Amino acid sequence: MWTNLGTPDKTPAVMGDKTELDTIWKALLERIRVEGAGSLLDVYLANSSPVARLGETLVVEVSNRFTKEKLEKEHSREVEAVMESLGAGISNLKYEIRSGADSAARPAPAPMPQATIPVPAKKPVVAGEANLNPELTFDNFIVGKSNAYPHAIAKSVSVNPGKVYNPVYYYGGVGLGKTHLMQAIGHEILRNNPSARVLYVSSEVFHNEYIDYIQNRKPWDKFRRKYRDIDCLLVDDVQFFEAGERIQEEFFHTFEALKNQRKQIVLTGDKTPPQLEKMHERLRSRFASGVVADVIVADFELRVAILKSRAEEENMVVPEDVIRYIAERVSNNIRELRAVLHTVIAKASLLNLPLSVVLVDEVLRSTTGPQKPRELTLEMIQAEVCKQFDVRQEELVGRRRDRRVVRPRQVAMYLCRELTGKTLMEIGQAFGKKDHTTVLHSCSKVEKEMAKDSVVEENVEKLRIQLREKLG
Repeated sequence: MWTNLGTPDKTPAVMGDKTELDTIWKALLERIRVEGAGSLLDVYLANSSPVARLGETLVVEVSNRFTKEKLEKEHSREVEAVMESLGAGISNLKYEIRSGADSAARPAPAPMPQATIPVPAKKPVVAGEANLNPELTFDNFIVGKSNAYPHAIAKSVSVNPGKVYNPVYYYGGVGLGKTHLMQAIGHEILRNNPSARVLYVSSEVFHNEYIDYIQNRKPWDKFRRKYRDIDCLLVDDVQFFEAGERIQEEFFHTFEALKNQRKQIVLTGDKTPPQLEKMHERLRSRFASGVVADVIVADFELRVAILKSRAEEENMVVPEDVIRYIAERVSNNIRELRAVLHTVIAKASLLNLPLSVVLVDEVLRSTTGPQKPRELTLEMIQAEVCKQFDVRQEELVGRRRDRRVVRPRQVAMYLCRELTGKTLMEIGQAFGKKDHTTVLHSCSKVEKEMAKDSVVEENVEKLRIQLREKLG
């Protein structure tokens, strides 16, 4: 489901607030990525930007005529439906070619100078022509313990393409960073060698293009030159090749042609090569012949770092408790993690609301639905207590001693001890590196107050029930 940002007020005829337009646009991009609308659509929109709002119409600049036609003819309804569902009061998009940009998808080739022996020039490939998303680079890939190994492989390959690990095969679930790593390799190769020929493609696009050439009897050598006369081929979601015998045969020969020329191949899939049971054995063995790396779910610390980095990129000050609450609630998908943050920021901006845990809950209910974690964590308990007592997370774990903060801190420590298997020392560390004796004193204090004050007992029980409900 899409997030509804609320019922907008009457929109002015022209809105020139570029910051607000950019916020809406980024929320749109993130939501499209989460919903898996398609890698090429992602590329078209990533290289486009909003410039003005005319009532319910958003004017968007695109880089060339090819992109404009693709968006208008093939993706117009899809994008407008997403935009309308965001609740920003925009239901139409108008695409214009960016001033000073080439009107065609590719510039016309310059006339060849006359020479005794013509030497074909190797045309530099820019990120757009390589189908690379400009945002998916090493610069904005956050590294943590859980993704250090696949990141190290990507960095090594980008420096020595075709020489160290070939092919590279990344596998794992949706939204964990496989595509980001793959495209970062392509960007880095182009940065180191602007004349390199790099091409990113999803298996679906490769397959559809293959069928198009067959059905329309297009010159077959053109298809093969496109995918074999290059220096680096990046293919996403190879598991979809399992659907057909002929496409596997074609991709096998493409793979062999590149490998024999020592050209770099990077692949991603949702399972290991041996688990691709409907794939030809010779393809499975070749996929596994280089290096195979598992891209796993980001740990809590990495999710927090990703959110903080994205907030910094947006020049937004997001409270620590909001960051940690999103990181706790969205644990299995980095794309979704970023999308929730963007949607929360957009909703807060459009409706003039404070960034809060309550707002995050509203967004999560309308976008991802209730998520049931496997076990309660210290961060989950802290977030729930902060929400119940209306205190900030930094206050809860800080050194303030006034009653407004001390009482919820003691309750949080008590619940952490009761509902998790953490030691007193581990709980103390999570509350600003407090001593284990402080935790013990807090637990004892809450137990005594519950015994003599039914209101305290009811409040603690309410929190206990709310926390257990999170586990389903």
